[in-house]
Amino acid sequence: MYYTFPPEITTKEFRTRITEADDRDYTVSLPAIIQTLFRGLAFEYLASVNLKPREKMLLIHFIDKCEFQSNETTRELAKKIGMSRQTVIAALQSLEKEGIINRNGDARIDLTPYISRMLRYKRVYDIYPEELSDLVKFFDRTEQDPVMTLEKFIGSIFSFTPEAPLVRFIRTCLLSGFDPEVLTDEQIHAYVEIIESIKYNDSRMLQAVSMSKDFPSKWQRTIEFYQDTTFIVKEEYVEPLRNALDKIEKILETPKKVADILVGEREEFYKQMAGYFPVLDIQEESDLERLKKVAEKIVETEEKVKEQLKRFMQVAETGGL
Repeated sequence: MYYTFPPEITTKEFRTRITEADDRDYTVSLPAIIQTLFRGLAFEYLASVNLKPREKMLLIHFIDKCEFQSNETTRELAKKIGMSRQTVIAALQSLEKEGIINRNGDARIDLTPYISRMLRYKRVYDIYPEELSDLVKFFDRTEQDPVMTLEKFIGSIFSFTPEAPLVRFIRTCLLSGFDPEVLTDEQIHAYVEIIESIKYNDSRMLQAVSMSKDFPSKWQRTIEFYQDTTFIVKEEYVEPLRNALDKIEKILETPKKVADILVGEREEFYKQMAGYFPVLDIQEESDLERLKKVAEKIVETEEKVKEQLKRFMQVAETGGL
């Protein structure tokens, strides 16, 4: 994914080196470094996307500001970018139709969908768009150590560990009802090769897993779906599934108990979870009892995810044979 030389360093070593700076006196704007890195990532992804020039011009404008939301009207955008208002409106409508931006009226533009796609393109799974936004907007803060912020940014975006995508994959499979007991080392090796590849497509894998959950040989069928060149990824199908998975991951990252987090979730949440993840399709007479059972199942599944991750990493180290 990235060049790996000179040799990589740990976050601890990075922090030591950047703070010591070989005893020379430098005046460095760490927030400016973060924003420069962000622009580079965002522009790199933009170069890979097939869009019309007018649409790219709009995205360049938003990216250059390092803001994920914009309250600029179409008239203001037209004046700043140097396009007619009609062209700006057409470009915004096209970007919204493609799911690259969200809009709320004439003057509320949300770049979060673009940032989400950028992170998937870079195979970054350890940070969400809103977290990245907080890091990129560090110019507005004075109460935190900027070195720690830069360290977190680099650690999240440029990490070489394969564990994050593996965890996400295993979690999706187990929530979808896959039985880890029937998973072979050969299949694990195949999955590790796929997921560690620079060509790995997270959307393709999510859809393959979801489509395989009703087959007897779920693990093998997922591999076959993923490798099938005629298999077409439908983003309108994958996006809600990804949102449901992101919801689970955010719940797990919160220090509170899962049951406490689920308090207040409405019926729509449980329908969404049950629709995509069979193990969470739990029917109980009382809402409280259902909440407890769903929370228990999420925690129980996550313990199995940790067990399977160890197995995946062991097979990866031995070559799967």
